[in-house]
Amino acid sequence: MLSRVGSKLGTGAALLIGGAVGHLLKKHHESAQQKSESSDELNNKKAVLTYQNEINRTLHKIHLGLKEFSPSCGTKHSIAAFYTKIAKLQCQQYLAHQKEEVGGGLKVWLSEWEGEAEWVDTVDFWPPPPPRSASTPSLSAALRSSVKALWYISCCEDFCKENYVFSHDVMKSLKVVIERGDAKAAPMALKVVANVAVHQEKHQLIHDTGLVDVLASSADHHHPFVFLPAWRALHNLKARRSNASKCTEVYMEGVYPFALPDDAEPRPLLDIVLVHGIEGGVPWTWRQQDKDAHRPRLPHSLRRKLHTLTEDVLDQYITFCWPLDWLVPALGLPVRVIALDFRASWWRWGCSSPEESIGKSLAGHSQELMAGLEAAGVGRRPIVWITHSMGGLLVKHMLMKSQQRKDRKEEDSSNGGLAEQTAAAVFFSVPHHGSQLATTTTSWPLSHLLQPTREVQEMRADNPLLKVIHESFLSLVKEKQVAVLSLLESQPTQHVVPGGWELHFVLPHQADPGVGEFHEVETTHRDICKPLDRNSDTFQKLLLFLKTHFHLM
Repeated sequence: MLSRVGSKLGTGAALLIGGAVGHLLKKHHESAQQKSESSDELNNKKAVLTYQNEINRTLHKIHLGLKEFSPSCGTKHSIAAFYTKIAKLQCQQYLAHQKEEVGGGLKVWLSEWEGEAEWVDTVDFWPPPPPRSASTPSLSAALRSSVKALWYISCCEDFCKENYVFSHDVMKSLKVVIERGDAKAAPMALKVVANVAVHQEKHQLIHDTGLVDVLASSADHHHPFVFLPAWRALHNLKARRSNASKCTEVYMEGVYPFALPDDAEPRPLLDIVLVHGIEGGVPWTWRQQDKDAHRPRLPHSLRRKLHTLTEDVLDQYITFCWPLDWLVPALGLPVRVIALDFRASWWRWGCSSPEESIGKSLAGHSQELMAGLEAAGVGRRPIVWITHSMGGLLVKHMLMKSQQRKDRKEEDSSNGGLAEQTAAAVFFSVPHHGSQLATTTTSWPLSHLLQPTREVQEMRADNPLLKVIHESFLSLVKEKQVAVLSLLESQPTQHVVPGGWELHFVLPHQADPGVGEFHEVETTHRDICKPLDRNSDTFQKLLLFLKTHFHLM
């Protein structure tokens, strides 16, 4: 009996000891896990703080660069000054808020402001302090605003002569922005670098700041918002000065080469120039329709071997630019594809800057685009224009101006000229004789309500300028035997609104230029320049037209 009791007591003691040991082990495990979690949390906080400090320093350097901008005369400078003012304000607000949060407080902020102020013997001897609003801009908002201001400054042709904005610190800061990969700031920063690279005297600065490696990695990115400006920047870095001290074939703002910068292709025999319309853009106007978006995009590794790819391989992917990935291999010629990019909106209330909100005339757009095309060497070989909507009107206006310059003997002798070298023109839903939709929206009372831009106003059916540029184009076609293909949508564009409505942007009598081939195709105004696949009616008609004209059948 006693032995049984002893046995039970021994078992109980063992259980108690085992439980105590197990509890201690559990506590030790939990403690170790908490330390591990605490360590991970601490590391994460350190990483976030390091990132925050780096971006803060980056923003501060950009802010100092923006202070160096001294705008001169001209619309571009006034727009750049507008966005620079906004960016500096947001930087000041954000950085001042950061100083308070870090521990400096309001006194430190004010003392630094007072220390930077210059004593001037006038009433305004103190510069106004940075406004301190309750709604301090976020780091992302301040950074995007700052890079946007730098982009507008880089669009000013003479920024290198008059300003010291793009210093070593600012270019190094742009490198940080690109590497961090912000969805809006990084592509804009790449555009800035591409514009700076137009000026050969800045090439060494780009190399010294390590931006070349960043551009090379960005050039292999999957998204056109990233790789297109990187391609442009790398092409500009390869440009060399000629005997006339001008860089040959540089790509200024708004002129994008659709070619990988490391391609060793033979010298092109033909230039294909793509020109979008209102609300269009280089990264999206010339893409394939999105109905097959489940397929992967054509990778750059295959694009480098584009001329060796079979049609079966191409059909496995979707493309961001069918003129490059489909048309060039089908033609079988050494071809350079260039896309023009410009801002054109339907309504004035979509812009922040007063100058931008008004819009730009056809003459204003043409002047800038012609300068960009001339810098890229367009006009030294035959040209095929592929245009959508208002883009066709812009091309005809440029050709008219080019012809006028030739008549006045103002064309560069080393450049045959746009009109002289035009071999063919393709018009996707171009309102040659104006658009009834533009006429309606620019008439009272809709004009007061919608506030259409100058671009829309100039597409009115009763605009005499359209008649002038079309008559000039018809004369050029007759004189130079220019081949013309016009395609028009047969389906209305549907808008999803209460009640819904369907719109025909361009009607047949407005889209028919009265010369060349004219066809209606089963598609909408927006999709007519975005074929579904290589068998689409739009693409096949274009391919047959070009092969016939250039005797490639």
